[in-house]
Amino acid sequence: MPLLEDLRSLQTVDSQVRGLRGRLDSATTYLNVQVRKINELGSLDEELQGQIKQLQASIANLEGESKDKNDRIEKLREELNNSQTTKEYKAVLSEMQTSQESRDEIDQQTLTLIDELERLKVRLEEIAQQKVEREKVRMVAEQELQQRKNDVGERLEQLEIERETAARSIPDKKLELFDRIADAYDGEVMAEIEEISKRHKEYSCSSCNMELPFNLVVQLVSMDADAVQCPACDRILCMPEETRAALAK
Repeated sequence: MPLLEDLRSLQTVDSQVRGLRGRLDSATTYLNVQVRKINELGSLDEELQGQIKQLQASIANLEGESKDKNDRIEKLREELNNSQTTKEYKAVLSEMQTSQESRDEIDQQTLTLIDELERLKVRLEEIAQQKVEREKVRMVAEQELQQRKNDVGERLEQLEIERETAARSIPDKKLELFDRIADAYDGEVMAEIEEISKRHKEYSCSSCNMELPFNLVVQLVSMDADAVQCPACDRILCMPEETRAALAK
């Protein structure tokens, strides 16, 4: 079979393989996105839990400091009541006021951290709910992927065998060229030559619509023509039988 006919046959089965693979690939990609998002939520969950533990430890430390200040204030209050001189009274009163101010600052810091702690706990609950919802989506995506495998798996396996068979009749260099173009154009390797004006020897590539040099067109008149690429889009050119017959006259 002429090379161009072999390439046409390969493109036919290759397009079917790509179509079925595309169905599986899209389902796989969607599932992977869900898994990635679940992992991201898990990482965020761990990060928030770490922040919550740090805040809880900081709050506990501040509450301990506040208690120590209160104990000191109570002791100073007793000393104040038992002070014997004005000087002693003023000294104790000054220290007590300083301790109260320090305690109030600590209590304010504690309240600020408690507010932040509550905010993080709410956020953690939101993340947990998002994980539950995302897990539901992941399960559906997994089922969809499995369903597509069931739907196309056997047919895809058959087509891949057919593609391997079709590829064996094509020289390695031409097969490499075919695969490269197929990857670039999602399986659209071949492009027919379209006649614009036979009288003026004007022809174009059906894929990119660029006009083709006539000396390139005539190379495809022979049934045993080699693979000729469009200078603009690189697709492999082929000629409709009626065009070939007209040019061969």
